[in-house]
Amino acid sequence: YFSENKRAYSLVNSQSIKIGIVAVAFISLILFSGYLQTEKVIQLYHNPKLLFLVLPIMFYWMLRIFLITLRGKMLDDPILFVLKDFQSWICGIITIFIIIYQMQVW
Repeated sequence: YFSENKRAYSLVNSQSIKIGIVAVAFISLILFSGYLQTEKVIQLYHNPKLLFLVLPIMFYWMLRIFLITLRGKMLDDPILFVLKDFQSWICGIITIFIIIYQMQVW
């Protein structure tokens, strides 16, 4: 079954899809926080507890992208949108800085 916009879902499914997107975002944050507590991370990073600062940044970024999409303001491909979006760049730069700082590269 395909709707008139050639998608395999219709407006009837939109609420379920929205709930699924939010659930997957939360699950990814939970899995990432579990990864941050593994022995490998403890061995790789100087102070792995500071890596937990990445979680609220990721949460903010995912929620922001979700809300932009819901409002119909994401007119590009999502990857192109992120590459052009200033706040996505800021989130990425802060995240990379936290990770590199923990690796004690300098």
